Amino acid sequence: MRATVSDVARMAGVAPMTVSRVLTGSAKVADATAERVRKAVALLRYQPNELSQAFRWNRSHSIGLIVPNLTDRAVSVSVAAINDVAKMHNYTVNLATSNGSPETENIQVKLMIQRGVEGIVIIPNEQESHSFHYENIEKVPFVALLNPMPGMPVDAVLAQERQGARAVVEHLVEREHRNILFIAEGASTYILRERHEGYRNAMLHAGLKPIECFYGNSQQTLETVLRKQLALSQEGITAAVTGNESATLATIRSLRSLGKIKAPSLCLMGFDDFPAADLLIPPVSIIRTPVTEMATLAINMLFGKIEHSELKSEGNVSLPVELIQRESNDRKSGHAIARAPSRR
Repeated sequence: MRATVSDVARMAGVAPMTVSRVLTGSAKVADATAERVRKAVALLRYQPNELSQAFRWNRSHSIGLIVPNLTDRAVSVSVAAINDVAKMHNYTVNLATSNGSPETENIQVKLMIQRGVEGIVIIPNEQESHSFHYENIEKVPFVALLNPMPGMPVDAVLAQERQGARAVVEHLVEREHRNILFIAEGASTYILRERHEGYRNAMLHAGLKPIECFYGNSQQTLETVLRKQLALSQEGITAAVTGNESATLATIRSLRSLGKIKAPSLCLMGFDDFPAADLLIPPVSIIRTPVTEMATLAINMLFGKIEHSELKSEGNVSLPVELIQRESNDRKSGHAIARAPSRR
């Protein structure tokens, strides 16, 4: 039969409560007494009932992780990193997706708390206010990742998106580029807004006119907008900065369809690294967001709050991005897009 706490207590000559204190570390026990308990545990091959301990000590050794989806590369990388750190702490991760819905996100938060998670890492949805979380925010520690939670007392781990965009523009200007195009599906998300704002500020600071290309969610729309933008450029656009991975790939497809991309014809730089970016023609220089490092920091911040419940929110923490240059971006090298031919 399976040994019980009472069996261990009898063998060690202590009270059952003393056994629990030794096993959980909830109170100081004399070294000699603790050693007797540990020997009894080993001899009887006693295995604690983790579920009952969780209820007794209010410790489930689990955390919640709520993300918008699992298709975005940054999200999937974050999930993997958080799982790795949680395993090191002997914690399980309850994963849920909100599918971009604030209402679903709120429901998932409530369900996580009902399941007894000790804390939640959340990649919040894009919205003006997260006030609906106020009823739950004091129940367990929260840490936001990738996107902030405005108006909420929640620490967030972010990337220095504006600084990254500024560094890209400065990098291109130093290499004699003046007509630099910014391409994105839109500026509806926090990350794209930050990158776009960084680009605009850097262009204006350099005395240059921002050139922006926002397109819908179809390839045909981007080709139409891009053709028009290239035709309007008097001197020829020599460089392009794409707002994220999807914009980079869509831009390459569109330029090839328009017949405007021939190595080395374009200085293309984009946010977010992706497989084979260095194998494309021309290779794509990348502004790398340290997603793994950000996710690792977020989960470690959460564990800090779990262990020290008195810790208060300190605001947002921003990590620097990295510029990965894969080929010369010097205009003298001949990296330039010719003007798109006008239709007759």
